[in-house]
Amino acid sequence: MQIGPGALQTEFVQFGEDMSYNHGPMLAPQTMEKFLVPQYQKVVSYLNARGVDVVGIDSDGLIDAMIPILYKAGVNLWAPLEIVAEKEKTIFWPSAGNTPGLE
Repeated sequence: MQIGPGALQTEFVQFGEDMSYNHGPMLAPQTMEKFLVPQYQKVVSYLNARGVDVVGIDSDGLIDAMIPILYKAGVNLWAPLEIVAEKEKTIFWPSAGNTPGLE
């Protein structure tokens, strides 16, 4: 086993963003498109270029409306964890057709 620079490869990166509550996102879709998507595209592109193909977001609340917006930016893993929003055990993952799906 090798230890040191270059010995390990990052498999995925996940951000804790808490951008929703139990009724939906705290930001309007237009705001997300204008401010978040361009920044996430930069970060995801950087990570993808370094071999990280899975980029996720963990957010409390009902995140369903955010998924297609952030998917445009390359985010492909969602871990919503809030019992009130009935999402405590749901993980969204890209389906075989390369579009968001529930698996």
